[in-house]
Amino acid sequence: MRHRLLPLSLCIFAQLNLTLKQFCNALTIDHRILKTGVASHELPLRNWSMSEETLGVTTCSHCQKRYRILKKQAKFVGKEISCPKCHRTFVVAIETPSPLENAAVQQAADQQQASPSAESNPATSTEVTKTRRKKRKKAEIRQEYYDQIRENLPVYMSRLKAMQEQESSSEEQVRVWCIDVLRAALGHDDADIDTEMSALGQRIDIAIKHDGKVLIVIECKNIRNKLPNSTRDQAVAYATSKSADWAVVTNGVIWKLFRIIPIKGHDPKVVQVFDVALFDEDGLSDFDVQCLYLLTQRALLSGEADKEFHLQESLSDRRMLGAINEEKSVRLLAKLLSLSYRKAFGVTVKLDAEDVKERLGQLFRPADL
Repeated sequence: MRHRLLPLSLCIFAQLNLTLKQFCNALTIDHRILKTGVASHELPLRNWSMSEETLGVTTCSHCQKRYRILKKQAKFVGKEISCPKCHRTFVVAIETPSPLENAAVQQAADQQQASPSAESNPATSTEVTKTRRKKRKKAEIRQEYYDQIRENLPVYMSRLKAMQEQESSSEEQVRVWCIDVLRAALGHDDADIDTEMSALGQRIDIAIKHDGKVLIVIECKNIRNKLPNSTRDQAVAYATSKSADWAVVTNGVIWKLFRIIPIKGHDPKVVQVFDVALFDEDGLSDFDVQCLYLLTQRALLSGEADKEFHLQESLSDRRMLGAINEEKSVRLLAKLLSLSYRKAFGVTVKLDAEDVKERLGQLFRPADL
């Protein structure tokens, strides 16, 4: 029965043209390498061979997020590191990747190599070039913001580090520090930073406005505060009262961004967009910079922040699995599996939707004892 796992999983993601990142989201294995002292980056798909450069995978003992460990990261095996997702420490222990994880990576690499190059078709090549020029224009602007964050934020991180080393610190120190960062690193104008606004009988630490509309409410806490859910709820309540779509909670070191979706007659839906820590093993990483960029006025007003939120939400584990289990998807999978098997072995196996549904359940759900 186990051998039927691989053709099914490969057909699901190959035929539905899903990326490796989306596939890994469904499997709860992180598509990024473990964030450690080695710079974090995404490798081209053709290099994503588990056997060539990967020692194995490791699992955070707290949040159960899985990460792959590269051979060049062997020095971290057996040592405590901070989980990029939950920020709690765990000991790196090498685990063997599952057959499904190995198969997914290999399938993605095979697809990349098999894809026809645009250079072989002059018309396609011209269209691609035009599209790239348009994208490059936006990308160049975004890159300027990235560079500004990389250049200016480290100065303020040094200040934050000194604050962290003090015997005592205050919430007000963090608030003043955040205002400076919003100006110097994230490019907000003084006129758009409101520190005198009130909501629900309390002062809002920081509100970012544009043309009188509140875009984000930022709740600042003492640098030693762990930012519990009550802090999130406080920021969301303030933001909701001001009809703001976004709320941030931060102690300076950790930044969490939330999207607020109003629901008539009910409490709003709150979705976390990112959770970054400035003093983890990789310091100010590319991933951190890209997340913090979403707090700039350009990202908020151009719709880039909203686009990133909708992208993440549309590819959530729940939605991915829901789409795979849709009746149309199941019927398509049954057909593709039969065709794939006949092509490989010359034998026609008749599969119905119930066969595929049962196998999907075995594939993605834990078995009962």
